[in-house]
Amino acid sequence: MVRRCHFPSVTQHLYVLFLAERAVKRESSLPSYAAAFTDFNGFSAWIKSEADPANWNDWRHDAARSFNAASFERFCVKAKNELRGKLDSAGPKAALLYPLLPAARRFSLNLPPDQISLVD
Repeated sequence: MVRRCHFPSVTQHLYVLFLAERAVKRESSLPSYAAAFTDFNGFSAWIKSEADPANWNDWRHDAARSFNAASFERFCVKAKNELRGKLDSAGPKAALLYPLLPAARRFSLNLPPDQISLVD
């Protein structure tokens, strides 16, 4: 049986890209969502500023987000749950990626920096 896995939404993409960028820069894991929302707000504004102004199909036009601690936690929980749902729909092998996603008291990807490749 072939399973279908949809591409991530802008929300999910931002969530994972923020964590991947932090990991590549060897920045420490954050202990909570509340400790990350200011950094995330700056990151999402930077991503939006990188959008091609002539290309309205560029996903980065929809990237700017602004959160307080409570709304950022809701954003992160929703993004993580949506990603888990997509992993579930992709089949049992994709579910092996669950431990790589953020967990309680660890807002980071559980991957060493040399296992992450960011492509522009």
